[in-house]
Amino acid sequence: MNNNLIATLQHQINSLHKRTIKLSLNEYDSLIELAVKAYEMKAVVFLYDSIKSNNLIPTKKTYYLINKLHSKTIQNNSKILVPIKNTNSLKPRRRIHKIMKGYNYSSNYNKALLHKQIAIEYLKSNPKIITLPRIKLAKKISKDCKISFNDARYIITHLKRTKFFINNKPNNNTITSYISNTMGDSKITSHISNQNSNKTCIKPAIRNILSDTKPTTLRKKHKKYGKQKTICDYFNKPL
Repeated sequence: MNNNLIATLQHQINSLHKRTIKLSLNEYDSLIELAVKAYEMKAVVFLYDSIKSNNLIPTKKTYYLINKLHSKTIQNNSKILVPIKNTNSLKPRRRIHKIMKGYNYSSNYNKALLHKQIAIEYLKSNPKIITLPRIKLAKKISKDCKISFNDARYIITHLKRTKFFINNKPNNNTITSYISNTMGDSKITSHISNQNSNKTCIKPAIRNILSDTKPTTLRKKHKKYGKQKTICDYFNKPL
């Protein structure tokens, strides 16, 4: 970069700081391109912040230019004087890293959401897997829905933000749910089918199931007295 171009860039930055000019997005991109060629990271960050403060939306070209300076080893010049708004702000190299990280995350996140509906239908058809840990759930979604693992992670993030898991979490607090998880649905069905269809027979049916189960597998500590009881004990009272 020759001195004339550096002087031009300095003049434009000074004018932007004093708010004596207003630039279009294309004009901003042209200035960022000059700053990138001069390895002026401070100038690039200043121009990017100026774009955002003027309610303009950076384009793919803007991020493409900034990405050229996204490196830990690339040189950084400081010939251009840039106004400092905040003394506690990150260093220019770190800011560029943050800018590109945010852009790449947003881009990947939006691409992953193209598969969102497939994942939602899969989870609704398999509600029991909703409670799996995040990584295990992402692997399962990735495998069964034939999408990438990273896309599955972005979708899970989106579903957490929209409270999908809270609204669709299976109810595991009922006694029938406990028995189902412990012994399987088939045993519950076979016992209850042997009873009459009225509600008063459901509790005896569950009691029959519990009587076939080892007490040690159903032992539960009594909260009030600290006495050890089995779940069977809670079904000895009449309806």
